[in-house]
Amino acid sequence: MPGHAPDNAAPLEVPQPPDAPGPRRTPAGRLVKRMGLFLGGAALVAGLAVGGVWLYKRLNAAATGPLEESRALKLSRTDPVLHDPLGIDDQEGQALSRIFAKLRALEEGRAERVAILQLGASHTTGQYFADRVRERLQQRFGAAGRGFVAPGEPEGDRPHTGVVRKREGTWKVQGAIHQDFGQRWGLSGVRVEGQPGSSISFELCSDCPDAPIPSTMQVFTLHRPGDGKIEVLLDDRVVATLPRRVAKKEQLNVHTLNALGARQRVTLRAVGPGPSVVLGVSHELAKSGLVYDTAGLSGSTVWVPAGYEQPTFRKQLSARRPDLYILFWGTNE
Repeated sequence: MPGHAPDNAAPLEVPQPPDAPGPRRTPAGRLVKRMGLFLGGAALVAGLAVGGVWLYKRLNAAATGPLEESRALKLSRTDPVLHDPLGIDDQEGQALSRIFAKLRALEEGRAERVAILQLGASHTTGQYFADRVRERLQQRFGAAGRGFVAPGEPEGDRPHTGVVRKREGTWKVQGAIHQDFGQRWGLSGVRVEGQPGSSISFELCSDCPDAPIPSTMQVFTLHRPGDGKIEVLLDDRVVATLPRRVAKKEQLNVHTLNALGARQRVTLRAVGPGPSVVLGVSHELAKSGLVYDTAGLSGSTVWVPAGYEQPTFRKQLSARRPDLYILFWGTNE
């Protein structure tokens, strides 16, 4: 019959508009799908639990079995990974014996002073870690002063517990990062240069009880040909003028001050005619206890102090007389 499709012809597919709804799932179909998802999730959780129990038992067995030595990574039984020409790696485990013996002697009243010097990057500069360590150690072994204080930080001064720093006038704060090798820097890798008429003051042990205890301060300054002189004031009274002789070459000066009282205010005033350079100050009390110095430069690596002019660096280290060095680098390497 004309216009009549044969019996075995494929059914005519009517095009659907793009937004036409698809076939609707029956309630039974939705239930089957949910049951499948639930059972699959349950099987996954059960598998993870079984695997966790197996791993826990395996690790416990390894703690007393043949895997223990490789798991514990006992350095004394392995070959050194890095070349260590200076012998920093403590193979015998005795490197800290002397400092622990001195701390014990201090606690028992057989020693007068234990000093720790921490060198590092921003974790040291920020003082958050060092302040807490100093607080805990001095609570146990006695507080013998604030220790070394840098004259500033290139990225902006940060607060220091027990110290108030204030610069007036024109000062240039310089850091040792990206500088030429062989220059003279303070312990923290910082120096501040002030123009005539400028001053920098340090209120030291500002949170200490104002007890009549003798204090000793060290003033670290750098003097170059053509530089001006620096007046040193204690509580607004001039007690020294540095350097005592005109500098014929660039040189470090470490000047010691003694005064009565735990709290001290040291002011360094650039009197000209040329600029003046300050590297830092330190503060100690004439009593038994612990001193915790911190000298940090944000963004530095262990290679930065290797570029300092070494005799000047060593002289400052020697002036602080540390019993223990803490090298707190690693995040910038």
